[in-house]
Amino acid sequence: MKTHTEKKTDKEKLWSLPYILLIAFGTLNSISFYMVNPTVAKYATQIGASLTLAGVIAGLFSITALVARPFSGLIADRVNRKALLVIATSGMGLAALGYSAAGSIPGFVAFRILHGLAFAVRRTVIAALAAALIPPSRLREGRGSYGL
Repeated sequence: MKTHTEKKTDKEKLWSLPYILLIAFGTLNSISFYMVNPTVAKYATQIGASLTLAGVIAGLFSITALVARPFSGLIADRVNRKALLVIATSGMGLAALGYSAAGSIPGFVAFRILHGLAFAVRRTVIAALAAALIPPSRLREGRGSYGL
């Protein structure tokens, strides 16, 4: 019978460089998102939206992401995940930059929808990539660490 120490050394390595980089990438991307998101309603009012419309525009992101999430899972299963992650992250960056370039409400709404779509795909793909990097014997621990 193996001792506790021997059992621990038999485990597959969880904290691989790709896993750490994926967590770091996801964290940095989330930080950038949460730096932009709180300013959306205020900026919408500055370009002419009423307070009600600014709230709708701010919420449009969540609605778009919610509707896109089931489809993003299907896409992530059929397309190269790394390429899809690059495309979705680029879409989030384009949307964030597009907010400042949008001088009208319709343009701002278009970038908000793009942001929601890209966010839904990125979150789904990065979670799938993380799951692929985690050894099966440490899946619960790895998913918990990634989620944290």
